[in-house]
Amino acid sequence: MDGGRILRALLSMRLDRVKATQIAANLGQLVAVIFFFLGLLYNPFLALIGVFIFFGAFGENVMVQHLTLLQGYNAKDAMMTDITVLDPDDSLESVIELILSGTERDFIVTNSDGLRPVGIVYNQNIIQAMKAKDGPLTVKDVMNSNFDIINESDELTAIYRKMQSEQKSFFPVTDGNRLSGAIDRTNINEFMVFKSSVAY
Repeated sequence: MDGGRILRALLSMRLDRVKATQIAANLGQLVAVIFFFLGLLYNPFLALIGVFIFFGAFGENVMVQHLTLLQGYNAKDAMMTDITVLDPDDSLESVIELILSGTERDFIVTNSDGLRPVGIVYNQNIIQAMKAKDGPLTVKDVMNSNFDIINESDELTAIYRKMQSEQKSFFPVTDGNRLSGAIDRTNINEFMVFKSSVAY
């Protein structure tokens, strides 16, 4: 893996980063295939190393391509603005009705004026709460108050890296302290699909 990164650095002196990564990844995958078949014949551990190198090179290549597509754009370019905002006192039953009648799965909870995010309700939180239900529940009973906020001006490359490294992939987007939308992994993936179709 380190050898592949060194090769990519050398190739980057003459080629752009994406092309250099593609060449280094393809060579890495070729070496991985050779390791795999040699491992099947002589040493199973070598085959395991081959599998690890193959998927590592593939993942690195995909990551660089994605970051290149997102470069130069910020959260405002890809965020969702047509979102349903919840109040802490909304009933959980009403949220379930929203999920069943639409396509949204995660929701932002705001303060009384509907401008400042105070929590997030994830679909998995609702499912867990319903399993352990003990009387009527409200949004404030299940919302997650420990969450990160994305600013409209935050770069999409940084947001993408954040989503890759964390389990949570749904964030409120604000303009200062005012809620202006939301962004999630699906949203960014769709943005990349459209950008890649335009590029080619």
